[in-house]
Amino acid sequence: MSIETNLASIAKSLETLVTHMTADKQPAPAVHATQPAAPAALMPQTPDVGGVPAAPAAPAVPAFAMPLPAAAPAPAPAPAGPAAPFTDGKGLMEYVMGKYRHLGPVKGGMIQNVLSEIGCKNINEVQPAQYGVFYAKVEAIV
Repeated sequence: MSIETNLASIAKSLETLVTHMTADKQPAPAVHATQPAAPAALMPQTPDVGGVPAAPAAPAVPAFAMPLPAAAPAPAPAPAGPAAPFTDGKGLMEYVMGKYRHLGPVKGGMIQNVLSEIGCKNINEVQPAQYGVFYAKVEAIV
């Protein structure tokens, strides 16, 4: 079958569905004898609008007078930790290389975890504002 044939078949099916849906509806089949009918007092009474029952009205939403919460205080800045013994990228690089040699390759590899913790992928991404935190975390590696 080609796409055009499929589309023509779908269009014809849709026309048939619309024709059946808009045609006068047949009365509903009678209730089976084994199924008891609900008493009329228990059935909701809705006006008949062209064979479609009207939707029940939604209850009104109650209005509550609630005070607005107080604005939260601004978070305190994170402690910077001890002052780092370096103040620039060159000093940072020398510190990291020395610390890596001191710790050895296994524990020295944990320096990468510290970089990840502060949101950096490599040592060149560490900003001067992060030097104190970076230094404290590297010094905590034992």
